[in-house]
Amino acid sequence: MADLNIKKGHNIRISGVPSDEVQIGLKPKTVAIHPTDFRTLRSKILVKEGDTIKIGSPLFQGKSQSNIFPPSPGSGIVTSIQFGPRRVVEKIIIELSETEESDCHDSFHTAEILYPKPARMKTAEIMRAKLEKARHLLGFLFLAWFLGCGQQKQYLEIYGETMGTTYFIRMVPDSDLSIKREMLKVGIDSILSAVDRQMSTYRLDSEISIFNSLNKNEAIHISDEFAIVLKRAIYWGEITKGAFDVSVLPSILLWRKGKPDREYPDQWEPPTDYEVVVEMVKVGYNKIHLTGSNLIKAHAGQMIDLNAIAKGWGVDQLFEYIRNDGVKNFMVEIGGEVRTLGKNNKGQSWKIGIDRPIVGTMPGENIYSVVSVSNQAMATSGNYRNFKEYENVPYSHIINPRTGRPTQSNIASVTVVAPNCMDADALATALNVMEVEEGLELVESLDGFEAFWIIKENEELRSVPSSGMPIAN
Repeated sequence: MADLNIKKGHNIRISGVPSDEVQIGLKPKTVAIHPTDFRTLRSKILVKEGDTIKIGSPLFQGKSQSNIFPPSPGSGIVTSIQFGPRRVVEKIIIELSETEESDCHDSFHTAEILYPKPARMKTAEIMRAKLEKARHLLGFLFLAWFLGCGQQKQYLEIYGETMGTTYFIRMVPDSDLSIKREMLKVGIDSILSAVDRQMSTYRLDSEISIFNSLNKNEAIHISDEFAIVLKRAIYWGEITKGAFDVSVLPSILLWRKGKPDREYPDQWEPPTDYEVVVEMVKVGYNKIHLTGSNLIKAHAGQMIDLNAIAKGWGVDQLFEYIRNDGVKNFMVEIGGEVRTLGKNNKGQSWKIGIDRPIVGTMPGENIYSVVSVSNQAMATSGNYRNFKEYENVPYSHIINPRTGRPTQSNIASVTVVAPNCMDADALATALNVMEVEEGLELVESLDGFEAFWIIKENEELRSVPSSGMPIAN
């Protein structure tokens, strides 16, 4: 093996990274790179697992290009590339092969190129980088916003990808929590994988996709978890008098695609009244036929979409798993849906931000209000990020299940605080469909539920909170 002439503690010059931020790691033959600019690592990576590369080869394209080591004889094989949220590279492991010039006794050396989150990055920047808020059914995205850490304990964090979005778990450490973290990660990914197999409409082999493809009067035996979520969805359909309806997917698809026989296929047009009526025949939570664990297709073309409640269910499943493992203070988030236990690292209630509903802004870019939650869940849905337009008339992406048509409302977003995230998720969706007065009356009648509407009137925003909404600012 060619001698790289580098030792523990040595500084190494890496293109695009200050030399004083790069040192040989604590382990032999390990290099750790700690870039100060998190954004420099988000350009296209030039290597993949299994590639044989020369020492000194570039890893990234363009300005963010970083070299493995200074040029030196020898080569290596990329054995592992680990990514975090938004496909940011966190670690590249390269196995350095032996050469004839080697005076080393080891056949292989392993070099780890690490790209961890900068320890002093501002919290808002961390959250923007880590928490890419993917659209849920109603498309509202928001940022879990935390105030500065000061001298408090640093959080332990677990994050990854699920359900077409990201999950993020933040825990206040105790004496043995760092040991549990890796074990927790395995269990977390297993839970989320099960939810995905059961309720993801993006997987053709999921239980829900199989049901949606059935013919009339055919049935599928569904998992206990799927049945629990579906029964709760039917419950919210009844409570909201049809404002929440997981069978509205045929109408959603109709308006998403637009008029089938339009003159200009590349220009969206709204469907005809007749087409709307035809799809509405398939819609109705009271038409869902669940007998025990057997889900029966009651009508031709009937379809179910649990996106407006499944992420909340996933949050609750992770919450129970982590709590049962003995963690006392933590927050779980999936795609903007949040549930908390205990206190944050300041010993205070968790502070969660609500985006100001402005078209074109990124999640977390402009916070409208902050909610204080402890041992509660929170979900937000909105009506301002996604819409179509035809002849200067905007059409909301939110379909009213009662009419089969896009909602026509000045509600920009609704945030719900509830005892669990599945219920918060479902109710936030329904309140975007209901009139504010109707929704407020419902919320005030439910124990443990609060809501916060942001209304847009004449380009101005105003808020309508329920009587006990825990606003922090």
